[in-house]
Amino acid sequence: MNFIDDYAAVLGMQELLTYLNTFSDLSSRYIQEVCFAKNEIIVPSTESPNYFYLIKTGIAFIEIPSESKEREVIYFLTPNQLYSPESLYSNFKEYLSLFPRQLRAGSKVTAYKIDCDFMMDHLYAQPKHLNFLFQTVLRELSSAQLISHIHKLPTQNRIDMMLKIIMDSVGVIGNDGVSIPSAINQSVLASLCSLSQSAISLRLKKLVENGTLASTYTPLLVRDPQFLKKQNFVSPV
Repeated sequence: MNFIDDYAAVLGMQELLTYLNTFSDLSSRYIQEVCFAKNEIIVPSTESPNYFYLIKTGIAFIEIPSESKEREVIYFLTPNQLYSPESLYSNFKEYLSLFPRQLRAGSKVTAYKIDCDFMMDHLYAQPKHLNFLFQTVLRELSSAQLISHIHKLPTQNRIDMMLKIIMDSVGVIGNDGVSIPSAINQSVLASLCSLSQSAISLRLKKLVENGTLASTYTPLLVRDPQFLKKQNFVSPV
């Protein structure tokens, strides 16, 4: 979910990584490229908070335990987004400990595992990159706020808005429309929308009937992206 220009985000992350790698004698020790298969746990809830994870390729899901004791997807990360096992805001750390998060690979994922102290020590010497890191943190905070807002929408609007966000974030434009990666299935969509899977299924069938989607099967193909974009998403007063 990108709240700053996509190209600027990609370029900023590439410049940040290039800058950190200029310290070749240290970067090989403090930056690791790691790979994960689909559904593999990238960061367990017990992980040490001493590392940032920068997604290079693939989609990753941030999950928390639900009332059914199963893991619920509350957010997803795409390439050039950062994840920290611990909040950067000290006031939130106590509250986050009540909701142990884990990061799971929604598809095959490649990421950079970066030592927090190494990165922060070098960013202080480069205000440009430190500023970009703060922009990234604010972007993730805005994303969380948007999710909270979406959960206040009526069921139909909630699903349509989430589909629009997913389409804009990870959709691949083709001749027949916009394809959404198969990692985003009905179960994940239900978690992101905080709805039952049956509610998701009913709405997707309606979107197939009106020609917006090609079918209810993954990977979802949005044949009419403009339908989602022209929707009037207004939360109830």
